Amino acid sequence: MLALRIGTRRDGSRTGVLAYAQEHAREWVTPLVTIEAAERLLRNYGRDKATRRLLERTDIFIVPTVNPDGANYSFYDFNSQRKNMTNHCPPQQSDPALRNQWGVDVNRNYAVGSHDDGYFGASANCQSGTYAGPAEHSEPESRNVIWLAQRFRNIKFAMNVHSYGGYFMWPPGAYKAEGRVTLPRPTKKEEAFFERSSETILEAIAAERGTVIWPQQTGPVTDVLYSAAGNSADELWYDHGIYGWDFEVGADLWNAGTRTWQGVGFQPPFDEGHKEAMEFAAGLISLVGIAADYREH
Repeated sequence: MLALRIGTRRDGSRTGVLAYAQEHAREWVTPLVTIEAAERLLRNYGRDKATRRLLERTDIFIVPTVNPDGANYSFYDFNSQRKNMTNHCPPQQSDPALRNQWGVDVNRNYAVGSHDDGYFGASANCQSGTYAGPAEHSEPESRNVIWLAQRFRNIKFAMNVHSYGGYFMWPPGAYKAEGRVTLPRPTKKEEAFFERSSETILEAIAAERGTVIWPQQTGPVTDVLYSAAGNSADELWYDHGIYGWDFEVGADLWNAGTRTWQGVGFQPPFDEGHKEAMEFAAGLISLVGIAADYREH
């Protein structure tokens, strides 16, 4: 699992931004978002004053694929693969014919608001698509992400890139089923910062080709999508104080012929996937701009 570190001062003295993608193997567009953002930053550094300012004031960490083994399997063997490739199933469920059902959902394997803590939205069934694993942080993929947060304390912002559906979200990301009790809500000041920053990022996305993330799909994960017990953004926020967002790239497209909105899927045609990468890379660079202006109070 590889990470890029981009910035003129990579010594911890600048505000850190972590962008990471493809926790779920089948989400093929997501690495392209991070790679496109890295390409723009590096290529434009020498000739664009605004880009140069970003790299002088931030320390950027980019992980194009959190789940490389699952991604490889999705590319070449089973394109719907969601989880990693670790088989924790007992012998009676370990027939190779069941291999497409093995693995751990990396984005349910973290240690805040987890299945083990009693939160909803993950499974103890090793064949489930949302299998949380035998224990919190049982998987190297989740440990790698948290290692970055622990090792580089200057990281204050993070973007977890997923697909698809056109969502833009932040914590809390999990609730307990009984009473729908969420993880603690951000303070009013923190919530206002999430919302202001989100408006800026969404404007950058819309500027590429007019894609608008609907208001009903923008906000805390538990409000606009579902409960995702043991997700990474919650652990980064609650344990490390990192402002963490989730992209769900790939907003629905309007079909003028049928007059309906249609989903783009996890593996859209190249032209659509390229457009998604371009617009959400713009949003990711907008987050870097927010980090460049950030001052802790």
